[in-house]
Amino acid sequence: MYCPNCAAQNETDMKFCRACGQDLALISQAMTKSARMMVVNQVSKELKLYKELRHKPSFTRGAYFTVIGLFLFVFMSLLILRSGRISFSLAMLTMLALYFIGKGVRDLVKSKRAIALEARNNQKLTSAALPVAQPSAPPSVSESTTRPLELKNQTNNGK
Repeated sequence: MYCPNCAAQNETDMKFCRACGQDLALISQAMTKSARMMVVNQVSKELKLYKELRHKPSFTRGAYFTVIGLFLFVFMSLLILRSGRISFSLAMLTMLALYFIGKGVRDLVKSKRAIALEARNNQKLTSAALPVAQPSAPPSVSESTTRPLELKNQTNNGK
């Protein structure tokens, strides 16, 4: 680091400038805190990315939730059939099963929509990246490409 008073180069952990004696404690603290802030900013970016990925719809997560919900629903149905009555805990189990089924189906639908939207966006990008074909010039007119003109009324030619 450099001294703000005389611009002499000092080591980062120095408390005083070796050329002029200026107090460098504040500058040293600022430099070490900036390194910490860079780490905090990087961790913050990683957490934000993790949250975005966690909230992004996932086909696998949707399938897991749906299977768990169906399993709970079947288990609850078997318990009700066996006992012949519905208790509070079975009602709660039913609500939990329906919650998992709903969450799973929602994730499945959202992931399917996200995949379709991504495919559509990729198709737009690739079509925009392709060069636009210039309209070709009409073929040249020559004797070999023309057809003879058929006259409908040849009697007028003879007069």
